[in-house]
Amino acid sequence: MEFAFLTEQVFRFSLTNGKWAEINVPSTLNAQDIKILKSQLSVMEAQTRIESDEDLKKKRIRKTRISRI
Repeated sequence: MEFAFLTEQVFRFSLTNGKWAEINVPSTLNAQDIKILKSQLSVMEAQTRIESDEDLKKKRIRKTRISRI
């Protein structure tokens, strides 16, 4: 009988608008690994906030320009 050892875990998450995310990680994670993963997600969240803020600024500029005409 042969045994298969789990070397990787795949986490699949449902997101908005029918999108999916998948995270592949080693089968054994320690506390430091989890901290690193959390930090990476925080960076992604911050990037999203920055992009959203930039979009809002563009909209405000457009409205300002239109109202000055």
